[in-house]
Amino acid sequence: MVFHVISPSGKRAEEELKKSEGQVRLLLNSTAEAIYGIDLQGNCTFANPSCSRMLGYANKEALLGKNMHWLIHHSYPDGRPMPVEVCRIYQAFREGKGLHADDEVLWRADGTCFPAEYWSYPQMVGGEVYGAVVTFIDITERKRMEEILRASEEKLRLTFESIADGIIIIDLAGKVVDVNESTRSHRRL
Repeated sequence: MVFHVISPSGKRAEEELKKSEGQVRLLLNSTAEAIYGIDLQGNCTFANPSCSRMLGYANKEALLGKNMHWLIHHSYPDGRPMPVEVCRIYQAFREGKGLHADDEVLWRADGTCFPAEYWSYPQMVGGEVYGAVVTFIDITERKRMEEILRASEEKLRLTFESIADGIIIIDLAGKVVDVNESTRSHRRL
């Protein structure tokens, strides 16, 4: 039989460590952003509930140990395969620096994809990279609103250019910032 004696200060340190781990777990489980970690092979080491929910998995256990590139980041929006060599998420641990992207998609368990904004940062201990932590959000609604705004701006520009009367837009400092085609044509006469 082996007995381990823990000193009072050791017991306090152990309790503080458990408390700290509990706070980190609470933080990860309470955030709206999806968070997951990967090792140097790209395998999932942890995931929060938002991550599994956004990706359409029943729980984080369905992600743990799986290669996240091949699971959720394997293809471009048009379905063409994305080689792991160009995967920007992996750049965090390959190059040891963080990055941000909002022009790619992530793939759900059901095979559908969604536009995502993500941040990938290396996990380091003693100056040595041992993986990456990735946070992401679903930006479907933002992309939809950007498209509506772009279409609205295009309509406004077409209307502005098609008005027969000359229009000059001047800023508060009195500087001309835009003129329509009628004004430009009139000035050429």
